[in-house]
Amino acid sequence: MEDSRCPKDVLCIWAGAAVAQILLADSLGASVSTTLSLGSLERVELGTKMYQVALTDINPYPKISNLNPAEKEARVSVTPL
Repeated sequence: MEDSRCPKDVLCIWAGAAVAQILLADSLGASVSTTLSLGSLERVELGTKMYQVALTDINPYPKISNLNPAEKEARVSVTPL
């Protein structure tokens, strides 16, 4: 996971970006890995089905006092097509 968003307690010239690599798997053992940017939509084929996948949030939002990447959690939306 990469989170270069501007910390909320700092004034930045560039807002930054948030990116996460995720692994999707179904109950039959099929899996696919994809990289998502915050706010982007991706179409993913998993087994014989198609899904729309979006990275909707990464928490906690960066602060100068809290920049530990191990504490990050990604929220992903998966919609069957």
